[in-house]
Amino acid sequence: MRPYLLLFLSLIVGSAFSQQQSGNNQFSLTGTTNLKDGEIVFMQYAGINDSTVVKDGKFFFKGNVDEPTFAAISNGKTNVLDGPKSVRFFIEPVKMDIIASKDKFYKSKLSGSETQKALDELNLRDEYDEIREGLEFWASKIQKEGSTELYQASLDSVYRKRSQLFNIINERKLTYLKNNPNSYLSPYLLVAQNSLSQDSIRFYYNQLSPVVQNSVWGRMAYKQLNYKSLSNVGQYAPVFRANSLTNEEILLSNFKDKQYVLLDFWGTWCVKCRELSPNLISFYKQYQTKGLEIISIANDHDRQAWKNAISLDKTGLLKHVLLKDVNLVEPNDGLLTQYSIGAFPTFILIDKEGKIAGRYVGSGNEFHIDLKNKLKEIFE
Repeated sequence: MRPYLLLFLSLIVGSAFSQQQSGNNQFSLTGTTNLKDGEIVFMQYAGINDSTVVKDGKFFFKGNVDEPTFAAISNGKTNVLDGPKSVRFFIEPVKMDIIASKDKFYKSKLSGSETQKALDELNLRDEYDEIREGLEFWASKIQKEGSTELYQASLDSVYRKRSQLFNIINERKLTYLKNNPNSYLSPYLLVAQNSLSQDSIRFYYNQLSPVVQNSVWGRMAYKQLNYKSLSNVGQYAPVFRANSLTNEEILLSNFKDKQYVLLDFWGTWCVKCRELSPNLISFYKQYQTKGLEIISIANDHDRQAWKNAISLDKTGLLKHVLLKDVNLVEPNDGLLTQYSIGAFPTFILIDKEGKIAGRYVGSGNEFHIDLKNKLKEIFE
């Protein structure tokens, strides 16, 4: 399934369609798979970790959810969301079935969840999967046979198709937001929107019914709306401190009057984030002596996987911290909330006065052109 770029990439929140529900909040999920008998399938939802064993090509989960909820299943340890070994989707208090193939979990087919069905339709699931397979094909060819002009041009062409598809999907979601104020899916989509101004977010939020506003995603949208005004360009950046990968204490306020700081919000599981690693290193080498510092903040729980990714991506020149190690000077909500981070990767540029000078969201295979131009404007 498509790797959504959602706020916090969390599995502890849920979404649903507006619907009348009975008192029964039990769900069941029956999986059909080509995994071997005895292999373990893991499931996470609403803060719950569960597991089951494959038997006769089947696996089974059951539990309780108050409303349709974001969940994930995986086979083995993985840091990649919606990848060969993992997939995310919305479960509901109904009977559901899923077909999951070994090393192709991202292509899993879920039935029974109306929420997921609608989201797949909005995200043009089949078209996206076709493009994803094209990217994997050409990337694999380049890796095995080396880069040629033809191979690179073919890969770039597929990336352009993906960017075009993302634009179409974004328009579809905005249309859905406009036409479905009574759907619990609407606040979920609203939280994931990064292109909307604060006024637009407020407009869409105010159109939601009271019941939807009081949903899990509705409350998250409300919180995001409040913090967005505090994390806009021109506002002072929330101050934090943390120990880095090299055990250096980093205090954001220490850079004031000295350097520009680029905050890089990413995760080891975020393929797009890691595709941008060479660009980040290039920027750092180009502008570090002119007054740029880059602090990479990883939304990860596995410390060793984080260290491995930094080594593999060769980004050790940057200052690296784990999100869970960050301490806020004013600890109201988390750092992602205070900076209104709704997608990964997101880049926040902070000027020498400690004010936010720019917000940028990476997409496609190119580093955000606006950030490139901004750095060039400042340092050249």
